[in-house]
Amino acid sequence: MAYSLIIDIGNSATNIAIFKYSRVVATKSIINSGDPDFSLYIREFKAFQEENKIDVSEVEGGLISSVVPFLTRPVQIAVNSVFGRELQVLDHSYKVNFEYDIDNPNEVGSDLVADIAYAREIFQDSTIVIDLGTVTKYLIVGKNGNFIGCGFAPGLESTINGFHNRTALLPEIVSFQPENAVIIGKNTAQAMTNGIYYLTVEGILGICRRVEAELGYRLKKVLTGGNAVFFKDELSSFFYDKNFTLKGINYIYDLNRE
Repeated sequence: MAYSLIIDIGNSATNIAIFKYSRVVATKSIINSGDPDFSLYIREFKAFQEENKIDVSEVEGGLISSVVPFLTRPVQIAVNSVFGRELQVLDHSYKVNFEYDIDNPNEVGSDLVADIAYAREIFQDSTIVIDLGTVTKYLIVGKNGNFIGCGFAPGLESTINGFHNRTALLPEIVSFQPENAVIIGKNTAQAMTNGIYYLTVEGILGICRRVEAELGYRLKKVLTGGNAVFFKDELSSFFYDKNFTLKGINYIYDLNRE
């Protein structure tokens, strides 16, 4: 079986993965500069291909998810240049394995569609996915297997930047170090770190409790997204997978090849 190339263009980073037999072979994260210059992505994709000794002739296809429209075409050009494939972009024309029980399915971003589809595939039903990216998101698959709703909040970077940009005296947090978090801060740096860390953790746990109370049944809990690594130890009862969204995009790609 040949390789599939899966790409997730997010607000902060573009994540790429090579899959074989639905298994992740290699991944790379590229920080988005905000400049839609396809030459940057050509360099990064070429380095990824060479570092992992990927035979481009074995890459039979793949799929792109993008929530940054102005980067979509540059990434497509770069993929075609390096891998010789014109990858399509995931949209609502693609077949998925769940039904929408929300007001407007067209508002659901393709990265969220991938998270929901993979949660449905792995856990079948009654699941909440906490995706900690540029935006903090929670997505709910109900006991009937349908996508029944979600919630959004500012992500970690927005919270950190808000301290410095929206206050007169609080300093800038150059490096977020949750290992230094203590529940009762004794200085400004500790107070800022523990506030971000524990309010995020307790917010996630509180949302899960409230959703379960609203629904009247327990949920399986998934933790993913680029910032999830900072909180996975404190949320050890959650199923953690940093590649959950990429696996969801690959699942939808495979589903639509059948």
